[in-house]
Amino acid sequence: MQTSRFNSLACGLLALAIVAAPVAHAGDPTTRKMAEIILQMDAKPGDEAKATLEKIATNIGSTATEQTLAKIMLHVDGKIRPIDKPVAMKVMLDPAASPNERNIAKALLRYEGEANEKVQTVLNEVIR
Repeated sequence: MQTSRFNSLACGLLALAIVAAPVAHAGDPTTRKMAEIILQMDAKPGDEAKATLEKIATNIGSTATEQTLAKIMLHVDGKIRPIDKPVAMKVMLDPAASPNERNIAKALLRYEGEANEKVQTVLNEVIR
């Protein structure tokens, strides 16, 4: 009887986690702010954007992936550095990263001096 209750509870929690996981990241203010920064960047982040990104990169409230993406964004100068491409690719393909984090990584990989149509399309998924 105890095992049956435990199994029912475990299945219920698992189902809730599966359903709630995408919703939990849908309105994430950190990734939304990162998307806005990319959309407004003119080849590289401005002083205000850099200050925001530095806060994200060092904030214990940010996820490790958000911190990593913020660090990549701090070094954008026309496009991301070659050394950062494999890191962004890893985030983009990481099933443990939130959909918004994966979209930020995808946008950074596509960014070339401005938020072109491909970048805007990806980032609109984060902002909405």
